[in-house]
Amino acid sequence: MSDLSKRLADVRMGYQSFWKHVVNLTEGRTRPLTDEVSFRRDGDGIRVKTENPIIIREAPARQRGSKRRSFDIELNFNHFIQEGPENRLEIRKSNVQVHYKETRKGVSCGFHFDLDLNRHHPIFHVQLDDREHGRFDAPRIPTAPIDLCGAIYMILHDHFSSKVRGGWPEAIKVAVNALPRLPTRVFRAPAGQQMSCTQWYPHPEDWTL
Repeated sequence: MSDLSKRLADVRMGYQSFWKHVVNLTEGRTRPLTDEVSFRRDGDGIRVKTENPIIIREAPARQRGSKRRSFDIELNFNHFIQEGPENRLEIRKSNVQVHYKETRKGVSCGFHFDLDLNRHHPIFHVQLDDREHGRFDAPRIPTAPIDLCGAIYMILHDHFSSKVRGGWPEAIKVAVNALPRLPTRVFRAPAGQQMSCTQWYPHPEDWTL
């Protein structure tokens, strides 16, 4: 087995292990990954992407007064992974789409998180999506680095907050740490300095991850 083939097998096992914990943390409102996600070699890297949406059903919203609301949350993602420093796998390109539909009223909204080194795009950003009118080209709103793992952490805090009150539960930490990571070295303030808005965008010295 080639090194990339072995790494592909490890990546598949890592994402599937992570998602088993997500099934538990969301109280069974989603299911283990089967045909939804594909794992394949792509040139000198690994492509992990949804072939069918992953759905978290009836995620409870924080209660306002006597009203109880819930959302079906649909996720699609596309990660391109390569070897980074110290042989650690890194996500070099990332797109994570999140679509919310309120289960009672049917009201919906969507957005997506990108890792993008286009000169005039924030390195990590979010954009609005509309299923009737398509993707909004602007604004591209700078965000923290968010991949599938980060999007799930956000969803857990919004809808299952008791599960992550102290951060990731011990049971899932090994699975989280085994996943490929985003290359945050292109998105850091110099030591001892506060991050400024100029560091949200790539500059020529940052274009190579």
